[in-house]
Amino acid sequence: VYNYESRGLYSQCIGLLESSLGLDRAPANLLTELAIQYARHCPEKLGDFISRYGGSGSGPTKLNVPKISAVCS
Repeated sequence: VYNYESRGLYSQCIGLLESSLGLDRAPANLLTELAIQYARHCPEKLGDFISRYGGSGSGPTKLNVPKISAVCS
């Protein structure tokens, strides 16, 4: 992610991370990193993404919420 960001290739980075969402068991750190990229570069996509992967009230979340919150504030 750092290599893409340092070169200004934000959309390519997001595209790469999005392509891995098709994996059966996408790791939590991958989902968190995609949420961070959305927060920084595509905030209009962040809400839908969090509602989809952020857990369902009583269910566990696959996102590192404190890390995402730090980027949003």
